[in-house]
Amino acid sequence: MKKFLSRINFFSFIIRLPIFILLVLTLSSSRCNMPNFKVLYIDSLNYQKWYTKHNDERVMLQFVFNRSDITLAGWPATSPSDVLDYDTDLLNLTSSSINVNINTSPLYFGNLKLTKKATKDISDELAKKNKFVLFKPYVTDDNHIAYEIYVTSTLLLPLSSFKALAKADPSPPAPHQ
Repeated sequence: MKKFLSRINFFSFIIRLPIFILLVLTLSSSRCNMPNFKVLYIDSLNYQKWYTKHNDERVMLQFVFNRSDITLAGWPATSPSDVLDYDTDLLNLTSSSINVNINTSPLYFGNLKLTKKATKDISDELAKKNKFVLFKPYVTDDNHIAYEIYVTSTLLLPLSSFKALAKADPSPPAPHQ
């Protein structure tokens, strides 16, 4: 069964690779409009409900491209090479109305990881009567999209006045973990 699943993961990667290359080439074109990046969020009730089921696992996040913006969906992962299982309980983030200006080109998209410690820290902060987990996009030194994570009581605060609680960083390939 593991061998079969390994083949499925390999074929899934091969199928997605041309799409990723096309996306990078498109975004590096000077005539291309950059995607609309927004602060993403999940409310405390939905995060805690998800965390209660998966509190001893890291989270892998994958980009979801909608018509007007980009969001993230997360799943519990026991190893960095775990791929998205669409039958699992997903951690779905919602776009807020807060735009983040990103004009870097080329811009690379890949899975992001959130450590076990970060998921616990977020849960602990939400237990202090905070209401939202906010994910603010930024560009890493090597032009990858990553997210700073904040836990707040409202969606309307300027995030510049807060210190990020954690980061969802690009996940390197499994051999480099």
